[in-house]
Amino acid sequence: MRYYERSYPQALFLRIVSAGYGSHGYGLNMEKDQFKIVKYKRRAYAYADFSCGNASMDCWLKENAGQNERANRARTFLLVNADEHDRTVYGYFSLVNCQLEPYEARLIHGSQYRYSMPAILLVCLAVAEQLQGQYFGGALFDQAMRFTLASLEFSGVEVFVVDAIDTRAISFYQHQGLSLLEKDGMRLYVLTREIARNLDRSSPQP
Repeated sequence: MRYYERSYPQALFLRIVSAGYGSHGYGLNMEKDQFKIVKYKRRAYAYADFSCGNASMDCWLKENAGQNERANRARTFLLVNADEHDRTVYGYFSLVNCQLEPYEARLIHGSQYRYSMPAILLVCLAVAEQLQGQYFGGALFDQAMRFTLASLEFSGVEVFVVDAIDTRAISFYQHQGLSLLEKDGMRLYVLTREIARNLDRSSPQP
């Protein structure tokens, strides 16, 4: 089942909306305002307490996200409680602009292809241990997809890519509709035109 076809358990009260920003945060909302997605903000949340069970993912949020945000190298978005008194980070993902080199692009377009491909790279995606197994990973991934589509209004992006950290992550991203760039590799991709086409196809008709 691909990310654009999946429905979430009613108990989560989870819905995905467009990638706009308002007083309730970016895109992801839960009824009764339980959770929201917000842009990384220095000192606003308890980053040091975040734990997803993977040291490198924890380290990115605690030590790298802030400096990359300030240098405009990456954009990080947080899953937080809508209650502003709760400073807990329940999940996050980070996006950067990149490109696939011609040799990588040929794996997608064929051996005669000679150009690089503008891309967005999902650097990290992690969910706090207490929320794992409750579809929040898929929901964060959906939002990353929608942010990618929104970026097409301002800049050309041909492909969305992610470098999986292990075989479990590969399975997760394949479940979201991505394909391995190489059979025995760790990089997965989906063309942005496929994201847009499939989201349009799955949207309710007027």
